[in-house]
Amino acid sequence: MTTFLTATQNQLTRTENGMQVRQSSANASVDLFYTIGACPSDEIIPAFAQAHAEERELALRIAQWARDVRGGAGMRDTFRSILTYLEQVDVAGARALLLNIPVIGR
Repeated sequence: MTTFLTATQNQLTRTENGMQVRQSSANASVDLFYTIGACPSDEIIPAFAQAHAEERELALRIAQWARDVRGGAGMRDTFRSILTYLEQVDVAGARALLLNIPVIGR
């Protein structure tokens, strides 16, 4: 068996309907975007931390989308969890998000 085939088979899991699906998209930002809609707010931090480490600006934009009440997901608790995490890890990023809160939500 080829190395590529072995690597892709190791990353497969099953859905609730029994179909095969990949565990990850191999892009932390895409995984974060999926996780925001699928997981409770307390489980979002590992996905955000990975996306933030991979591509900071895109992760911050996804966090803003998660909070946006008009054009986004409108998830206040998720945004608060991300903001609390950013206060400890990236103060400049947290400050940038704070400036946009009046625009994207309350």
